[in-house]
Amino acid sequence: MSCNICENDYGYTNGCDCSFLMCESCSKKVCNEKDKCPQCGKSIRTPYFLSGKIDIDNGRKVSRLIVYDDNKDSKNDVLNTIACSKHGVVNLHNSEQLIKYSDFVNTDKSLPIRSINKLISITGPCIIVNGDIECAHGSSVNGDYDDYSELYRSISSIQNIVEKRNKEMIDKCRVFSLKVNPDNDCFCSFSEWGYALSMDKTLILDISKHNSKLKEYYMYALQSLNSLDKLSFTRKHAIIKYHPELEYNDYNSYKEYMMYILSLK
Repeated sequence: MSCNICENDYGYTNGCDCSFLMCESCSKKVCNEKDKCPQCGKSIRTPYFLSGKIDIDNGRKVSRLIVYDDNKDSKNDVLNTIACSKHGVVNLHNSEQLIKYSDFVNTDKSLPIRSINKLISITGPCIIVNGDIECAHGSSVNGDYDDYSELYRSISSIQNIVEKRNKEMIDKCRVFSLKVNPDNDCFCSFSEWGYALSMDKTLILDISKHNSKLKEYYMYALQSLNSLDKLSFTRKHAIIKYHPELEYNDYNSYKEYMMYILSLK
């Protein structure tokens, strides 16, 4: 199944989900021009929701939306402090990941879907950051080199808003990905998986082979494979290949790992 544009490379089904196949190179060229499928006219970027506890201190780019306090900071302030490539603690793909706090709490206003590269976009979740933080050289928050808790703003007064926003962001995604942390205590993310399952989303399980409770995730593995089985091979292959955090680069490798988890039970 060759690319319908260049016919010189293997073609994938893009985020528009129509039958038009494009290779990676042609997909990026289309996004550079207008991000519209030549056949159906829809965006070819796949929208992901990346559930799970957020890990910010491993040097990788954070594929989340950052909600900043626009009463105290401007977009440039955030980019120059926490999101600075040299001095910040959050390494972003681009500035589109920033969202104003005033927009986040205004639930009459829909949250945007943000592109993080030429092939995928992110619907959520969000990191709500404290407007009083100061960062230095990517290793300290307010002078503390070990505790990143001050990076996050308390959500105690907006819990209902956060709950509503999370559902909205999951509704907008096509692919729901759950990253399980080593302590297996991402409890809200587990409930989000159930909601995504009920909404018939494509489900991706991102869990280490060294997780002490790996065999207990057999139903997650089964539900993930069942959701992917509804798609064409080129579509599910593209979802795995272009996932922003998954270590697997092709569907067959991912399927083999899910089958391994199933065999443990």
